[in-house]
Amino acid sequence: MTKWLPLLFIVIVLTAFFLLEINQYFSFTLIKTYHPQIFAFITEHPILSPLLFMTLYALTVICLLPVGGFLSIAGGFLFEEPISIFYILIGSTLGACTLFTLARGPLRTLYLNNAREQLKKIDKKFKKNSIQFLLFLRLIPFSPFWLVNLACAFFGVKFWRFAWTTFVGNIIPTLIFVQIGAQFETLIKAGQEISVHSIFNWRIILLLLTLALVPLLSIFFKKR
Repeated sequence: MTKWLPLLFIVIVLTAFFLLEINQYFSFTLIKTYHPQIFAFITEHPILSPLLFMTLYALTVICLLPVGGFLSIAGGFLFEEPISIFYILIGSTLGACTLFTLARGPLRTLYLNNAREQLKKIDKKFKKNSIQFLLFLRLIPFSPFWLVNLACAFFGVKFWRFAWTTFVGNIIPTLIFVQIGAQFETLIKAGQEISVHSIFNWRIILLLLTLALVPLLSIFFKKR
């Protein structure tokens, strides 16, 4: 039962997040309103501020809170490139690895005790091509980050393989979010209206096309 306590705690935090409407504090309107104070804090605390950001990012990933996209864009808005990319990658990877470690024991045991033959066949295929599967899942646009983390624990993926594929696979999506955040900052400083058309410039569109093409190229080379 002690192995299930961390997962129970995560469920409680996730439930409280929605019941108490904590999600309203993860909004661009709030950042836009208080961005002078936030930038002043970052300037005064150049070491503490990124540590707090990475810790917050990791905790939200561990607790399955659906704010990863928001925090990635906020990271691109609050911190300079390219260091913002590393802050986001480190926070998301640490959170994913912690969740993976907490869930691996209980979920894997539950799976082994109840799995049918079809699931065991999927398990074998996943293990045989785990690197290709993991990188592919990380690169798919709008792929649920939390679901991939739990699925890897479910199928018993090795820790270091999970860690490095999470870090590498999230590079391109992170680049896109950082570019959106940087564009968001430019619009606020210029006092311009924020819209989808104003945020999605040619660099972001190019990165989105790259993100869409990479999985297709991996399938092509796999067939070859």
